[in-house]
Amino acid sequence: MPRFRKSATLKFLGSLRLSIVLLALLGGASGIATLVESRMGTPAAWELIYKASWFELIFAGLVINLLAMLIVRLPWRKRQSGFVTLHLGLIVIILGACQTRFGSFEGNMAIREGSETDYILSRSDYIQLGAGAESSFAEVRSYKSGPTGIVKEMTIADITYEVALEEYFLHFQERLIEGGGGQPLFKFATVGEEGMQRLRLAVGEPRAIKGVTVTLVGPLPEEPVECVEGPRLNLYYNTEGGLVGCAGTPVMLRTMGGGMHEETSEVICEPGDLFDVENMKLYMQDEFSFVPIEFLTSAILSAAATEDPTAPSGMRVVVRGPEGDEVEVNLIRGDRYKEISIGGNKLSLGYGPRRIDLPYSVELVDFQLFTYPGSGTPSGYESQVLLHDDEAGIHGRPVRIYMNHPLSYRGYKHFQHSYDPDRLGTILSVSHDPGKYLTYAGYLLLTLGLLVSLVTNLAISAERGADS
Repeated sequence: MPRFRKSATLKFLGSLRLSIVLLALLGGASGIATLVESRMGTPAAWELIYKASWFELIFAGLVINLLAMLIVRLPWRKRQSGFVTLHLGLIVIILGACQTRFGSFEGNMAIREGSETDYILSRSDYIQLGAGAESSFAEVRSYKSGPTGIVKEMTIADITYEVALEEYFLHFQERLIEGGGGQPLFKFATVGEEGMQRLRLAVGEPRAIKGVTVTLVGPLPEEPVECVEGPRLNLYYNTEGGLVGCAGTPVMLRTMGGGMHEETSEVICEPGDLFDVENMKLYMQDEFSFVPIEFLTSAILSAAATEDPTAPSGMRVVVRGPEGDEVEVNLIRGDRYKEISIGGNKLSLGYGPRRIDLPYSVELVDFQLFTYPGSGTPSGYESQVLLHDDEAGIHGRPVRIYMNHPLSYRGYKHFQHSYDPDRLGTILSVSHDPGKYLTYAGYLLLTLGLLVSLVTNLAISAERGADS
C-alpha cells in the first residue's frame, strides 16, 4: 500500500493539475450547453452535451481525482480533517447528481374538479411498443429534423424487436401521395359551416355536405351507370385516372367571365347524366359547391415536414422482427397507437409521453384563479386537493397547492403548473428525485469541511503565534 501511494500514476490522478483541467472542461461544457440551450432549445443541450458519454466521464474523472487526493495523503492527520471532510462532501454531491441523472423523472398530472388521478404523463417522450397488457418503452430525445441513425432494441413477450428511427420531424404532417399498396382517394375543397374546408373521400364512404350525399363509388363500370335520384352525387374513376360524376339533381359549372367581377354559370349535367370532373373548377349542386383538387388512384401516407410551428413532432419508424421482416410506420406525437403485425404477432406502436403510475391518488376539490383588481390578468392560482393512499391509511387528507407551496409526499413533489381554459381543472408538475437526499448530505459535509478547515487554520495560526 505505501508503494502504491507513491506511484506516479496515483500522484497524477490525485494532482491539482488534473483537477484544474477537469474543472475547466466541466465549466467550458456547461457554458457551451447554456448557449446551445438558448439558441437551439433544451432537447439540443441534453442530446449534445448533458447526455453525452464524454460529459459523464468528466464527472467520473472528478470522483477518481478526489479519491486519489485522499489516498495519496493516507494516513490522515488531525489537521487534515477539514480537507478530508470537504473532499468527501464533493464526492457525495457528485454521486447524488449521478443518482438524480439516472433515476429522476418529471411529468404532469391533469385533474378535473370532482375527479382523482393516480398517474402522471412524463415530460420526456418515448417510443412505446406493446402487445396486449405488456409494453416496452425507449426514451427519445431529438432536437432537429432529419435522419437520426437511432436504433432501439425493445423486447415484448421474450421477442426482441429492432426499432429504427429513420427520420425525425420537429413539426410533422402526413401527406397523401401516389404509391403502391394504397387505395383510391378524392381530395376536394368545399364551403362548410366553418368556412373553406379541404376534405378527403375514400371508396364506399358516403359523406353528406350541405344536404347532398357525395360518394366515391369505385371504377366506372362498362355497362350503363345506374341513375341516382335526389340530392346525391356519385363519383367513378376511369382507366385513365380521371373522375366521372353522376348526379340526381342538376350540376352547374361556374366560371369567371372576361371582366374582373363577371361570373357565369351553366348547367353541365342533368339528373342521371354523366359529366367529367376536372381539377380546380367550381361545381355546384343545389346548396353544395366543391372544387376538385386531386384524385389519387393509390393513395398512401408519406411523412413530411411542415413550417407550421403549432404542428406536433413526428417520426418515420421501421420496426424489424427477429426473422428480418419489417414494417414502416409514421408516428405523430400524442396520436393514437398504430396497429402493426410482424411475424404473425400483432403489436401496437406509439410515440409521446409515457404514463407513470403513482402509489397514491390526488383528488381535485376546487381550483381557484385570482386576478389583479380591475383586470382579467391572473395574479395567482391554487388547487385544493384531497390525498388518498390506502396503503398508508390516508383517505382524503386536505392539502392546498399554490405558488411556492408544493405537495411533497412519498418522494414526489407536486407544484402548481397550469390550469384548464374553463378553470375547472388543474395541471400539476410532478417531480421525483431520488438523489436529492444524497446531494443534501454532500452539501452538509462540504459546509462542515469548510468550517473545520477554518477552525483548524485559526488554531494552527494561534499556536504559531504563541510559539513565536
